[in-house]
Amino acid sequence: MRPTNWCSPKFVATPHPPLASIRYYNGVPLNIDHSTCLGSLCAIDDEPRTDEQAAKDTAFLEGLRDQLVRKLSERIEKSKQQGTSGNLDSITEVSSTVSGGGSTNAGHE
Repeated sequence: MRPTNWCSPKFVATPHPPLASIRYYNGVPLNIDHSTCLGSLCAIDDEPRTDEQAAKDTAFLEGLRDQLVRKLSERIEKSKQQGTSGNLDSITEVSSTVSGGGSTNAGHE
């Protein structure tokens, strides 16, 4: 978690204006099990956050992550039981179910 990115050399010197405007990044890993990480679920903004706001965001992301990982794990287990390998459509469907469809704007304070 990095409440303000403006001081990070990685972001200060970026030649990409959209990346240069990132002032806040918060992410949690999407670990299916102890050895498999699918990536991360993250939030970015062009406004910095206080430590208190960042902690609330982390808790929200962790809750959303836990729902997503639970659904994905159920889907993977079901695929194993049925002898199928699953596919990206299944993962997209689970992701859409967890987020309520489309992109998610948390809108929490």
